[in-house]
Amino acid sequence: MGEYAFLEFFCDECDCRRVFFNVIKSGISEPVAVISWGWETEKFYINWFGRNDKVAVKEMMGSRLNLWSKQSAIADSVLELFNSELLNNESYTLRVKKHYNLFRNVLKRMNEGNHKRM
Repeated sequence: MGEYAFLEFFCDECDCRRVFFNVIKSGISEPVAVISWGWETEKFYINWFGRNDKVAVKEMMGSRLNLWSKQSAIADSVLELFNSELLNNESYTLRVKKHYNLFRNVLKRMNEGNHKRM
């Protein structure tokens, strides 16, 4: 099985309430999977998009392998592991959301500081 690390990456351009996990496995130099997870409701993503684009909303919600990232042969299994072990762990999902909010707050403070200098 091996040891895996799920490295969190957040978008600095929008407040999409999603995280991208670059999943690395010990002994392998490239990510074995890139997983996106959007934790908000369908209604949130429809409002966020400004229209009811079913394909786009579906892509934003829930967990999935990121379509635009290179995936390894074990990526599907890693996604299954993520869904069964990590998404079912409330303390883990709350921690990811907390990290997202911390990240957004830092961006907000940085942007406020940039506006004061202008």
